[in-house]
This record gives sequence, structure tokens and C-alpha cells, in this order.
Amino acid sequence: MKIENKVALVTGGADGIGKAVSQRLLEKGAKFVAILDINEDLGKETVNTFSEKFGSSKVRFIHCNVADDKRLKECFQEAFDVFGTLDIVVNNAGVGTANHRRAIEINLIAVINGCFYAEELMTKQKREEKGVIVNTASMAGLKTGAAYVNSNYYAAKHGVVGLTKSLPVSVFIPTYHPAPSYPFSLSLMVLCQNIFISTSSLL
Repeated sequence: MKIENKVALVTGGADGIGKAVSQRLLEKGAKFVAILDINEDLGKETVNTFSEKFGSSKVRFIHCNVADDKRLKECFQEAFDVFGTLDIVVNNAGVGTANHRRAIEINLIAVINGCFYAEELMTKQKREEKGVIVNTASMAGLKTGAAYVNSNYYAAKHGVVGLTKSLPVSVFIPTYHPAPSYPFSLSLMVLCQNIFISTSSLL
């Protein structure tokens, strides 16, 4: 998919990988990027920085707790309503926490919801080119061991990998990418971040 003139949404987009992806989308000519994040101050700061560089009409911060299902769906709709289209969704928001419920809600359930909210909006559009969904996973979704955060995080990221592989091929083309990269070529993919490689490698 060519990024130029596309409308994108990135969860957890105020910092880290999400910020890097948002910046790259704008650099590649995206028409509009909606940055969803729970950190309002950081989100506004990021959008102000991007607005100065790319123009205020190209980026918007939407305050969102991805663990709140209703709010997440509202945020997706808000991003869609700007141009009546949604071409790219990056389900990136994540957290490392010992709280198992919070880990699963943010790292897995929010990704599941994001996939289906995106699919619902994308299929409303009459076009030849498919929309793209990118799910950020982790090397923790591929293996187990003491090098990563905790078992809750492992479980959630394994779930993201399994989700991405098993979504219906009638809607998505599931693919698997085991290393950091920035591919937007297929309809659905999983981006696995190696914790030993810096965010800048995504650029």
C-alpha cells in the first residue's frame, strides 16, 4: 500500500514505537494521522511537534484509554469521520505490568477490539484497495524466558500473534513478521519488537 493520501490511526501514538510510526506515516505523505493515547499531556506535545512540521490539518490527538471498549470505539469513529475513510490502523498501545488484568486488557483485548472496530469501518468503504491493520506484538509473543517482563506480558503478546494469524482470510490476509520493520504491504500483519533494538530502527 502507498501511504500517500491515506488516513491512519495509531494507538499508543504519543511516544515510543507509536510516535515513530506516526511520524513515518506523515513523512510518507499520509493525509491524516489520528494519534490515540492515554497520556494527554504527551499526546498534545507530540501533535504540536508534528503540526509544526507537517501542518495542523494532518494530525490530531484523541485522548483514549484503550482498555475502555466504548471509548475506543468512539475514538475510531472520530478518526473515521474526519474524511469518511480509514485506511491504516496500527494497534500499538501496550504496557508492561505485573497486574494480569490490566496487562490482558491493554495488550490483548484492546488489540482484538481495535481489529474489529477497524474492520467494521473499513468495510463501509467502497474501494479496490484493502485497508491495512498492523498489530504490534513482541519477541515475547514468540518465546518464553526471563529476559522479558513477566508471564502476563508473554500471555498477552502470544495472544496478539495468535489473533493476527487466525483472523478470517475473507477479511484480512494474516501474515507474520518476526523482526522489527515497517511494512505496509499486506492487509493484516503483526509487528514484533525486539526489546534490544531501539525504536529508531523502525524508521
